[in-house]
Amino acid sequence: MKHLLYILLTCITLSACQSNDKKKAIAYNDSLVTQQIAVVDAAIRLQEALDTYHRKDMQTLHKEFQGQINASLAKIQAQSDFSGDKKFKDATEQFVKTYKQLAQNQYREAVTLLSKDDSVYSKADEARVKQLFDAIDKTSGQARQEYEREQAAFATRNNVELKNPSTGKK
Repeated sequence: MKHLLYILLTCITLSACQSNDKKKAIAYNDSLVTQQIAVVDAAIRLQEALDTYHRKDMQTLHKEFQGQINASLAKIQAQSDFSGDKKFKDATEQFVKTYKQLAQNQYREAVTLLSKDDSVYSKADEARVKQLFDAIDKTSGQARQEYEREQAAFATRNNVELKNPSTGKK
């Protein structure tokens, strides 16, 4: 009976530890996802301003986007690895660095072109903006896929089920 009680207590302790490990993995995931979402939200706000052609809004939101990228990068880089596993952290950092490159290159050029007065904005400018938007979509889509792939791998390694943020379903 003593051995059975010991085994039962050991199982309860392991269960509690496992649950605690899962909670830590979920909290770690959430802290990185928070930074990823902040960057994407800033990009969406900028894209909406680009779509409306409000020069001041475009320039302001481009600066805010860059500020959010830098703030998120700092938080990600300050975060420790998860029990020696840094793959998801690295993937999140790479995701944000991809957006940093987009902000410094394609978004900056788009803001410059779309800030031109109507009288000097040309068909060539319009074609270039379309190219820039296509490049942004392609690059950000690839970055999202790589990020999500590593997030799923992190969840698998830590026995955590991810929910689809748009539906709340597993």
